[in-house]
Amino acid sequence: MKKIYSLISLMIIIITNLTGCFFNYEKVKIDGKTYKKDFYPSYLWVNSYDKDGDSVKIGINKYQKIINNKFELYHSDSTSDKMNGEIYCLDEQCQEAYNYYHDSNNYYFKYKFDSYIIKDTDDKIINNITFDNFDILATANDYDILNWKKLFVDKSDTLELSYEQVKTGRNFCIKGYTKDNLFVTATQKLFIYQNRLYYFVGEDGNYDYRTGIDGDDIYYYSPVSDEIQEYFLNAINNVN
Repeated sequence: MKKIYSLISLMIIIITNLTGCFFNYEKVKIDGKTYKKDFYPSYLWVNSYDKDGDSVKIGINKYQKIINNKFELYHSDSTSDKMNGEIYCLDEQCQEAYNYYHDSNNYYFKYKFDSYIIKDTDDKIINNITFDNFDILATANDYDILNWKKLFVDKSDTLELSYEQVKTGRNFCIKGYTKDNLFVTATQKLFIYQNRLYYFVGEDGNYDYRTGIDGDDIYYYSPVSDEIQEYFLNAINNVN
């Protein structure tokens, strides 16, 4: 058994040396330079970019240099389970890039009522949203999408509404774009109900697999914190 473990350890060391970043995708070395990720918020997703030359292969992963007027960046879709992959920035520029992608002046926000889908072609812009407030809104909404019902265990401030009750409120969503169009935020799906603001969390059709009968739909909502609720309610009312 010890021989087996030793062989496995040796294989891991060999693979690590070959790839240069096995089990560690926080940074990568390309042409003698070090590039790091995680300089931008976790709820940002790669949106669009223009390629700068051909991709390079490091170990088993490919990295594509991208055209950007401010930073030296590479994109890789093979080092992450994130849709559209992740962006790596030259190590010496990471702090500057961090500051840039956490600055309100480098974002614009789109919104929509009565729907939770915002398309890039939509043109309704909501102004004066500060990054700090949006950061609080988006970070607090980072729940486990596969186990969202756990939010509603022993919580008195959550909502479980029928379809008829939902019709008395209003859906609203907001989505941010960086001005270089490299990133887009996750869409924040919100619900206004009785002068309070909630996140839309999920829907249950209460389908009975034994009988094949659909039950009444139940919609689930979690409250936005008091810290930023008034801020976003005011912003929403100003564009309504």
